[in-house]
Amino acid sequence: MASALVLDLREEGGALRVEVKGAITEAAEFGPVLSTQTPRVHIDLSGVARINSSGVREWIRFIRQASAARQVILERCSPAMVRQFNMIANAAGAATVASLMLPYHCKACDADRTIVLDVLDGPALIHETAPCPDCAAPMEFDDLSDGYLSFLARRGQPSGAT
Repeated sequence: MASALVLDLREEGGALRVEVKGAITEAAEFGPVLSTQTPRVHIDLSGVARINSSGVREWIRFIRQASAARQVILERCSPAMVRQFNMIANAAGAATVASLMLPYHCKACDADRTIVLDVLDGPALIHETAPCPDCAAPMEFDDLSDGYLSFLARRGQPSGAT
């Protein structure tokens, strides 16, 4: 089971950088991010292991408030967050989705890996296989490639699978 939500905040170059780790639940507290006055917030979601239905409600409230007052960039969105973006039209709010994590499984290592996909520069593409960084065997994409990037199309960003 994923741990409680942890927010690691630091200011860098006039922007607030936030690393979100753990589970987003009804106990999620995003107040420390909302209380800052920085005009730009980069939120790294790679550490979000899961988000429950009450957590989705808290996340949507947060992203709506955060995006109203400043530019919000979502980076390295975990598969758990991508699933929510696909299921709930406003789950990313007005934030810019810059990159996301693609889930892969290596049968040779019997290990799960993720690969960062930048979705701002040109069409976002999923490759059905990718070399394992540990053993170089082909890893297989570990989700439904046809729908994994569907939220991007709703946002006007081209995507697909190869």
